[in-house]
Amino acid sequence: AFVSGNFNQRRSLGSGSTDRYNTQGQEVLTNVFQDTKSENTGFFAMGRAGLDWFIDNRNTFTISGNFNGGNFNSTDDLNIRTDVPSLSTSNLSTRNSENERMYRNYGSQALFKHIFPKEGKEWTADLNFNGSRSENKGNFITRYQTPPRPENNQRQEGKGSNEFLTFQTDFVNPLGSGLKIETGVRAAVRNYRSENATYQNDVRTPGFADRYKFNDQVYAAYGTFSQSFKKWGYQTGLRAERSQYTGT
Repeated sequence: AFVSGNFNQRRSLGSGSTDRYNTQGQEVLTNVFQDTKSENTGFFAMGRAGLDWFIDNRNTFTISGNFNGGNFNSTDDLNIRTDVPSLSTSNLSTRNSENERMYRNYGSQALFKHIFPKEGKEWTADLNFNGSRSENKGNFITRYQTPPRPENNQRQEGKGSNEFLTFQTDFVNPLGSGLKIETGVRAAVRNYRSENATYQNDVRTPGFADRYKFNDQVYAAYGTFSQSFKKWGYQTGLRAERSQYTGT
């Protein structure tokens, strides 16, 4: 049996300033001064556990699971002053941003192996599942102080998920005199969904939104025959595959 995990957390602070003087290329020249303060916080965690079961000297079964995820938040406060020297005027505004991001990922695996009395003859099978989901949200508020006018409120939201399932089994059988037969089948199925939206003053903006989903399925089978000699060998085989994709 085995188990492992880790966790880390962070917090960072930042500040900065930008002074920009436009000396040419504009009909009315402006100078822009910006000051910003930011804070970023978040954590990340991961864990894994499993079990190897040696049923007997010919059969082994393994099962395991894993999880990882994190949350990340950030805030940013920006003060902007735009000077117009030729008109002796200044425009003042502030922009406050808040962003949140979250994701989770989880998976599980099951593996089986059988060894036959004949040397080199074995059968294996494994099943894997992996899923994830994520969400993000951002608020951006701009307030105009000089000259005063209504604030501008923007919001972005997004979410998505993904599931992936695979199954595979293989059989190997040596026939003697360097002859060997190998066969197997495999199936893989994936589901994916994503949705993003943008809001302007709490009104959804149709031109800046998307919804997307798809289902992808792949099924395959193979068989090979090979023979090895002292200095050379050959292999021949056939593989068949069927795939289907549907997206909206």
